[in-house]
Amino acid sequence: MAKGQNPSGNFRKGTVAKAKEKQKERKGSFWRDPRFRLSIGLSLLAFTLFLLFAFISYFFTASADQSIVRGASWSEMRSQIAEVSNALSLAGAYLSYYFIFRWFGLGAFFLLPILFALGIGLIAPRFVRSVAKVFWPSFFGLIWVSLAMGYLEVVGLSGHYLGLFTGGVGYN
Repeated sequence: MAKGQNPSGNFRKGTVAKAKEKQKERKGSFWRDPRFRLSIGLSLLAFTLFLLFAFISYFFTASADQSIVRGASWSEMRSQIAEVSNALSLAGAYLSYYFIFRWFGLGAFFLLPILFALGIGLIAPRFVRSVAKVFWPSFFGLIWVSLAMGYLEVVGLSGHYLGLFTGGVGYN
C-alpha cells in the first residue's frame, strides 16, 4: 500500500475526510486564535485598571463631576471637558458616575476582580478555574454591598456624603 493511501484503496475518500477536518478546524478558529485571546485579555486588563483609577478618583471628585455628567448629553459634556475633575477626564467621570452613582454604588469595586480574572483567563487559559472561583464571590459582594448601602441610605445611617456611593441597585 502506498504511503498516505486509504486502507480501502480509495484516495478520494481520505482527501474528503481531511478536507472536512480542516473545515471544522477553521470554524471558530478566530475565537481560539491565541493572538485574538491575548489582545482581548490585555484590553480587559487595561479596562480594569482604567476603571480602578476612575473609581478611586470618583471618591474625591464626585460632587464636582456629577453636576457635569448628570442629565447632560455627550456633546454638552464634551463642551465642559475642562471643568471635569476626575483623574481620567470625561470618560472616567462618566463611567464612574454610572457604575457607582447610578448602578452599583461601592459594590462596583467588586466588578474589578471579575474583569481582571476574565482578562487573565483569556491570556493564560490554564487559569480558567480561577475565573469561576473569583466570579461568584465577587458577584455576591457586588449585590450585597449595593443592597447594604441602599439599606443604610433608607434607614438614614449613611448621612448625605455616603448617599453618593449607594448606587441605584441598592437604593431603588
